[in-house]
Amino acid sequence: MSFFIGIAGPWLVVSALLLMWHRREQERPERPVSAEPGGYPPRA
Repeated sequence: MSFFIGIAGPWLVVSALLLMWHRREQERPERPVSAEPGGYPPRA
């Protein structure tokens, strides 16, 4: 059981982070990054 948790644990964390990041990207209005001065992405 601990062997399975050792393998699945990191994957669960990575998938949760990707899901949160993808949801945050959807909430952001559509705008090209190059529109920012210097070509940097908008700061939080």
